Amino acid sequence: MEVNEGIISGRLVSDPTLRETKSVPPKFVSNFTIAQDHPMDWRKARGERRTCYYKCRSWARTAQNMARDLVKGDRVQIGYMLVQEEGYSKDGSPPRLDNILETRWIVYLEVKKYARDQPSKAHDPETYDDPPM
Repeated sequence: MEVNEGIISGRLVSDPTLRETKSVPPKFVSNFTIAQDHPMDWRKARGERRTCYYKCRSWARTAQNMARDLVKGDRVQIGYMLVQEEGYSKDGSPPRLDNILETRWIVYLEVKKYARDQPSKAHDPETYDDPPM
């Protein structure tokens, strides 16, 4: 594992958003945020909680599957690569650097949608097959 790679788990702050890029051919990208309680924080001993929020992005088939399967509050675990991007502000202030976690793989730990509606499809391999070319 590289220095800028890792694994985190947490809950989705909102539903993943899916969009297509303007490139040719277009690619799918999904943006989402994961909330994670600090596991080894001294504040926990005193009854205080600290939550960290991580901006994340997934591409291609993973992005499509996430947008279809996941909703706010679902618990996931991702393998990621840390990417730093320059963000531009509209008010003319200096650009800021954003850290984005590029998803390499994802595991659905708790998925509300399938727990309520369709428990048998959560692990159905036919659901995740690529479309025929």
